[in-house]
Amino acid sequence: MIRVDQASKQFPGKNGSPVTALSDVSLDIDSGEFVMIVGPSGSGKSTLLFTIGGMQHPSEGKVLFADDDVYSLSSTKRAALRRTRIGFVFQTFNLVPYLNCLDNVIVPAVLAGKSRGKSLRHATELLERLGLADRLKHRPSELSVGERQRVALCRSLINDPVVILADEPTGNLDEAMTGEVMEILRSLNADGQTILMATHNPQLAEQGTRLVTLDKGAVVQDESFATEVAVS
Repeated sequence: MIRVDQASKQFPGKNGSPVTALSDVSLDIDSGEFVMIVGPSGSGKSTLLFTIGGMQHPSEGKVLFADDDVYSLSSTKRAALRRTRIGFVFQTFNLVPYLNCLDNVIVPAVLAGKSRGKSLRHATELLERLGLADRLKHRPSELSVGERQRVALCRSLINDPVVILADEPTGNLDEAMTGEVMEILRSLNADGQTILMATHNPQLAEQGTRLVTLDKGAVVQDESFATEVAVS
């Protein structure tokens, strides 16, 4: 479904010399996988997710999404791909502070040109599924940290994406809330959702179906697990 073909990414360094964030990364991601991306701080985890998601143009190499060469698309078509086929979950949630839960969730659907009425019904179903039926009209400041992350998860699902990219989604959560979010992600994956998740937490690394380890921007390990490990 997704192919990363010899992707590299360099950023300008403070002294003028380039800093390598990704180094010749090649990966094939199949539909239904739950890929955990791990590595030390600065290893390229976020850069890899943003590159796969069409938000970070690689300096070299390609990203293929189904039959589309992501970075050969026009900016308009690439934005449409992000809105309709990819769901993003961020460590800092990125919720709009003055919107309630329902309106936060439907933002990607409205941007994709979908009916507000149908989007609100879908958002309500998602929020109820994730245990937020009594929080529909609450704003982010009125929610717990764990509730905010669940709202962010609902927002990532509103356009029925084929893949979810989650960048450290449990980084701001305590142990109980981390377990809650991971249970939701495993349930989504058990229903067939493809998920790529970056994490610095080694205890979460084996909860996916596959483990990709980065170091200094390069893949140093790529290991698949038996399905029962991911859903235990």
